[in-house]
Amino acid sequence: MNFPRIHPLLDFWNFLRRPVAERLNMGIGQSLAVVILIVALDIFLSLLSTPLDLVIEASGYKIESAQTETEFNPLMALLSSVLIAPLVEEIYFRLGLAPNLLFLFVSLFLSTVQYAPRLFADLFSDSSLFIGANVLFYLLLSAGICLFFWVRERRGHRYVDFFSRHVGWYYYLGAVFFALAHLGNYAQQPPWWIVPILVLPQLIGGLIFGYLRIRLGFWYGMLGHMLTNLLFTLGDVVKFWFGEPGGIAWLVVLIVVPLAVLAAPLLTNKRRRAADPSIS
Repeated sequence: MNFPRIHPLLDFWNFLRRPVAERLNMGIGQSLAVVILIVALDIFLSLLSTPLDLVIEASGYKIESAQTETEFNPLMALLSSVLIAPLVEEIYFRLGLAPNLLFLFVSLFLSTVQYAPRLFADLFSDSSLFIGANVLFYLLLSAGICLFFWVRERRGHRYVDFFSRHVGWYYYLGAVFFALAHLGNYAQQPPWWIVPILVLPQLIGGLIFGYLRIRLGFWYGMLGHMLTNLLFTLGDVVKFWFGEPGGIAWLVVLIVVPLAVLAAPLLTNKRRRAADPSIS
């Protein structure tokens, strides 16, 4: 893999400590290499968090999916998890991670309508009126926020400068909201102290995809999201086709391959230094 001057893992670590709004200056090949490496890190960290499920089980909380029991369809699972979900979630939670007020409006409006508290339920007995009022409220709220920044920009206070100064808030809040949105995957409302454990893999994903979106661009973030979902969904597909042994075999693949991807640049640099001592 041909990486830029600074190693992507080091850049990601520095970004976590202090997010910056600047893009990485590299070509498509290098950008794709960064996506592959960062996705490997996402999978590795998510698998490391899996044993925490034992803590949840020990607490007596039973993890149940909110989805109704239906026959597993591999094609639909791949379509929904690998294509639809990444596109929708990246628009909802990370399109606005850029100094663009239109992108901010789209993300704010769609994410609040979908995930924010439902208002006006006591005012309307008709469900259509309730839904309409809820959509209108969040439409006006999102438009009002963006209008505020637009007026400030007309007065000389550029939104790009505001975004650059506060990109950390955008980045971390986006990751947290992305994680909390996945609480809807569970049938029961969990105790508050279990919530961070339940959504930890999604929080890691939010930090990973947010990094890719800000440092490389929207489509690279979505590509990373798609690859991550693909690799995890393939585990369900393999288990469906080959039973429990297939699922275990794929879990081994998910452990070994990310480790190999993460280790490859280190081994390559080590060989280069051995061949040319002048390389620092």
